[in-house]
Amino acid sequence: MRFAKHVAGLSVLVDLAVAYHTGHHYYYKGRWSQISSAISTTSTTLAISESPCESTSVPLSTTVSFIPASSTAVPTASPTASSLSIATATYTTSSTATPTGSDSGIWRPSAGTTWQIVLSSSPKDTALNVQAYDIDLFDNTAATIKTFKDAGHKVICYFSAGTFEDWREDAESFQAADKGSAMEGWAGEWWLDTNSPNVRAIMAKRIDLAVTKGCDAIDPDNMDAYGNNGGGLNLQSADAINYINYLATIAHSKGLAIGLKNAGAIVSPSIVAAVDFAVNEQCAAYSECSTWQAFISANKPVFAIEYTTSTTDVTSASMNTACSTVNMAGFSTLLKNMILDDWLIAC
Repeated sequence: MRFAKHVAGLSVLVDLAVAYHTGHHYYYKGRWSQISSAISTTSTTLAISESPCESTSVPLSTTVSFIPASSTAVPTASPTASSLSIATATYTTSSTATPTGSDSGIWRPSAGTTWQIVLSSSPKDTALNVQAYDIDLFDNTAATIKTFKDAGHKVICYFSAGTFEDWREDAESFQAADKGSAMEGWAGEWWLDTNSPNVRAIMAKRIDLAVTKGCDAIDPDNMDAYGNNGGGLNLQSADAINYINYLATIAHSKGLAIGLKNAGAIVSPSIVAAVDFAVNEQCAAYSECSTWQAFISANKPVFAIEYTTSTTDVTSASMNTACSTVNMAGFSTLLKNMILDDWLIAC
C-alpha cells in the first residue's frame, strides 16, 4: 500500500512495506531538504521488510556491528543513543579484500569493496574505514576529492547521464530537442535522448570534468528510460546498451572506472564485461538481487542500497531483509535514508 505526500509541489512516494523505488536515485540537488521534511513529518516507521508488523527494533548508535550478507543476525547497537539525526557508522575491522587493483591506470574494484554514498552534500566524515566514496561530481571540488584520496579512499563521482536537470551548471548546453518527457514527480527534470550527439558530447565533457577533479570512477545514473515509457522518446533497452557502452569506452579511455546504475534488464555477460561495478537500489525489496550476482561471479562489486525512512529505530526484520536476502551474497550493501546523507548501516 502506498501513499503520496506532496511537499512544495513535490510528490514523495512512500511504500508502507518498502521504500518506493522510482528507477533512479532518491536524492535530487535542491530538493533533498524538502524530501527530508516530508519524511520527518510522517509518523509511519518504514520497514524494508515485507512483514511490517514486526515490532522488534534496534536503536542505532554512532557505532554499529556489521553483518555478513549471509547472516541472519540483527546488528548489535549501543543503547546510549535513542534519537539521532545522523548515525555515522564505522567498520569494526579493516577489510582484507584487495579491491584496488588496476590495469592501464584504471581502478578495478573487486567484489566486497566497502563504500559509502553521500549525495545530499559533501560528506561530513572523510575518515570512515571504507575503500570508496560515491559523491556528486558537481557538488564536490577537486580539493575535496583530493582529501578523500589522500586518506586512501577511491572516489566515485555521480552524475545523471540519462536526465536533464535544470539546476546543473551545464544545463544551458542542452537543446530543446534533447529532452523527452518530464520525470514524473520531479520538477526540473526530463528524460534525455541518449542517442543525441549533443547529449553524448555533454556527457563526454562531464567525464572530462571527473578526470580534472581527480575522480577514480563515474556513477552515471538514469540509464533506464526504456522502463519509463521510453522517456517519451521511444528509447528501448538496445539504446541503453549502446549508451552504457559509449560511456564506458569514453571513461576507460580517460583512465576512469565506470559502473552500471540500476537498469537490471540490460545486465548480460557483455555488459558485465564492459563496466567495472554495479550500483543498485532496492534489489532486496523488489526480489531482484539474483540479476546482480553476475557481477559477483566476475569478481566485480555490487554497491547495493536498501532504503529506510527511520534512522533512529530500524527493525530487526528490516535489517535481516536488507542484509540477509537470498542472492545478496558478496554484495557491498548499505542501509541508507532516502536523502543519501552521511547516515548508514553497512551489512
